[in-house]
Amino acid sequence: MMEKASVKEVEGAQSVRRAIAVLRMVASGQEHGLRLVDIENALGFTRATVHRLLSVLVAEGAVERSPSTRRYAIGPEIALLSLARRGVLPLQRIAENSLETLSNSEGETSFLTIRNGLDSVCIARHPGRYPIKVLAIDVGARRPLGMGVSGVVLLAALEEEEADRILRANAERLTATGLNPDEVRSAVSRARQDQYYFSRSGLIAGSRALSVPVLDQDGQTIAAVAVAAISDRLSDSRLPSMLSAVRYCSAAIGSAFNARYRGSQQTPDF
Repeated sequence: MMEKASVKEVEGAQSVRRAIAVLRMVASGQEHGLRLVDIENALGFTRATVHRLLSVLVAEGAVERSPSTRRYAIGPEIALLSLARRGVLPLQRIAENSLETLSNSEGETSFLTIRNGLDSVCIARHPGRYPIKVLAIDVGARRPLGMGVSGVVLLAALEEEEADRILRANAERLTATGLNPDEVRSAVSRARQDQYYFSRSGLIAGSRALSVPVLDQDGQTIAAVAVAAISDRLSDSRLPSMLSAVRYCSAAIGSAFNARYRGSQQTPDF
């Protein structure tokens, strides 16, 4: 009896992990959603497994399926469950004023991104005052680590062996977005050396982006701050001053974070 119970427990845990993996993948599609084959290919599960998990998630309201496009997107139940959290993420609150100051002073859109497993997740965005805004990603957007300037910076913060492992795991997802994993690896190496990453080709055509890490009191990267602007607004001549401004913002966020958690036994839930 004990052996059978153990097998069932293992199978149950595996089903839960797979369901969460499917939810994460669906979330990466944002409002556009993903096709069944996209989820299947990205996760490496069988079509039958993905279809079974999606059917349950749809029935529970955690995922919804568009009748017209047949794409899957996050459902209303997830949004309702998130209301049980105590306010917004602590790091969002800590960074809000610094991001707003950066966007107001430089005129460009600023972003705050954290790592979550194999992904980067945007947790804050502040549009700048310049009329043409580059809203490259939405709050809550998930990307495979290595995609976008913040994804490169977050990867660069890891040990080389760990970064390579993640790049191998994300290879198919990165390729599906048109990125070459080897080129991403080179970008990560540059970011590790420079302590920032600048891309002359942003996620939106005609834009550029810049990102720097946010460090805690132990020198560990806890997030990445980025700015995105149309190419003319983030020219090579403006790069030094913009880099200085973004670094100042990053340092302010790190200082506020350290002041809150210095000497505390509490583990921050970003």
